[in-house]
Amino acid sequence: EFQNKQWSGFSPKLSLSYHFSKSTLLYTSVSKGFLPPKIEDMTKSGKIRKGFKMANPNLYPERLMNYELGLKSSIGKKVEIEAVLYYSKGNDFQYFVSQGDSVDVGGDALLAVLQKTNIANVNIYGTDLMLNWKPSKYFNFMMNYSYNSSKIGSMNSSNPEVMKLSGKYLAEVPAHILGLYSDFSIKGFHLSLSYNYTSDQWYDDENIEIV
Repeated sequence: EFQNKQWSGFSPKLSLSYHFSKSTLLYTSVSKGFLPPKIEDMTKSGKIRKGFKMANPNLYPERLMNYELGLKSSIGKKVEIEAVLYYSKGNDFQYFVSQGDSVDVGGDALLAVLQKTNIANVNIYGTDLMLNWKPSKYFNFMMNYSYNSSKIGSMNSSNPEVMKLSGKYLAEVPAHILGLYSDFSIKGFHLSLSYNYTSDQWYDDENIEIV
């Protein structure tokens, strides 16, 4: 049996922008996020991609404070630039944590037992950069680059499996993502080329296995 649960949250956002000129804009924003737990994570146990998920009926919402500073600028009609710096602090962050145990579900190997848990806090910061260059009506080039550092901060849990995650990076969050795109069109012919790069990322919560 599960007890009735009810949560509420207030998610305001305050933003301010300043136009240096018709082609250059500087903006900043502060916002607060609220994410209640999923019913599936609270009530359903079973096999998932990374192991065996154990339900956690004691999950409660996570809250996030986000700070952002951005710049948008155009150089003539051919070049557009956008740069964003951001910092987010998550409290009671919901995260899959290994329970230090494994279970046999009939496959070739034992599956690690995982449980969605409210870890104390997470610090996330990074940058997004975008460049769009259109030297002619026939050719267009775009570059996107993102850097992200998502790290678990201090913990306040009595669970030793949770406590040892302090200072670890969040799993499945690459530090670097790069995308290059170009297209050329003339007289009904169209040619496009793209390149995408994603850096290494941690597969597990203890930062042992790399993808």
